[in-house]
Amino acid sequence: MTLKADLADAACKRSYVLSKLRFTKRLRRKWKARAKAPVVVHTMGKVGSTSVCNAIAQAQDERPVFHTHFLSDYIITRLEADSKALFRSHQEQLSLPLLWRSAFLQQQIKAAADTGEWKFVTLTRDPVARNVSAFFENIYLTPARSNGTIHVAAPLYGIDTEIPAGDTDILVELFLTRWSDHAGPAQFYEREFGQVLGLDLYAQAFDHASGYQIYAGNGVNALLIRLEDMNGSINRVLEDFIEVPGIELTHENPSAGKPYGDLYKNLIARLRLDDDYLDEMYGSRYARHFYTAAELGRFRRRWSRPA
Repeated sequence: MTLKADLADAACKRSYVLSKLRFTKRLRRKWKARAKAPVVVHTMGKVGSTSVCNAIAQAQDERPVFHTHFLSDYIITRLEADSKALFRSHQEQLSLPLLWRSAFLQQQIKAAADTGEWKFVTLTRDPVARNVSAFFENIYLTPARSNGTIHVAAPLYGIDTEIPAGDTDILVELFLTRWSDHAGPAQFYEREFGQVLGLDLYAQAFDHASGYQIYAGNGVNALLIRLEDMNGSINRVLEDFIEVPGIELTHENPSAGKPYGDLYKNLIARLRLDDDYLDEMYGSRYARHFYTAAELGRFRRRWSRPA
């Protein structure tokens, strides 16, 4: 590595602005070299989107594949401000490449005369399961100590405490009071597809029997898949939509490989939530549109406290 490159690396490590400029410059070169319009796997977090994104990317190399969780001005502006303030600090938890890719892609969408050849893929999930999973994504758990407690830490939520290993009620309280994105699933499609792309995913009835729906309008083509219906037949649906053969979805579970994977699974298995919270989540427009009353009933029984 040359002295010039060493100096550039050192400068980028100290400067948020320079780091972003270098990342965006590389991304712009890749964008200009693309052979076809992009595929954008655009979802809320914790709905299985990493598996879908990887499967699409591995099946072809002509379409650039982007993985995003937000494209709205409001979200990007807020996260940019937070990331600059926390740059290189121990509190920095957001993936900066994720933020910078989203900001770059948002600019390309605004500049495009027509996004009709772009392909957007999105996923839904039981909103309570998604929220619980998203909450635990940023929590660090220490396996039970000799005194029968586990250490729960999450700088993002201001959590640093010891709790009895078998007490899920304290975790529920932390989930309800310290985490701020409970309404995320209910807001996602109106904000990210309606406002950003001008595509109303609520305008037509969802096909609950197949578990997926294709939408077209305002120069946008989108495929929506329910995580609960991610079986082998979805491979063919993705192939037809993206016009790429050989897509093979594989299940990826990042939490299983963590040191506290078993502890996480045991806690989730015992977690139960109050009726007020379940009423709010399963009464939302999002839940009632993408899931039938019977499906929501099954979800609710999974999370309800015993009578």
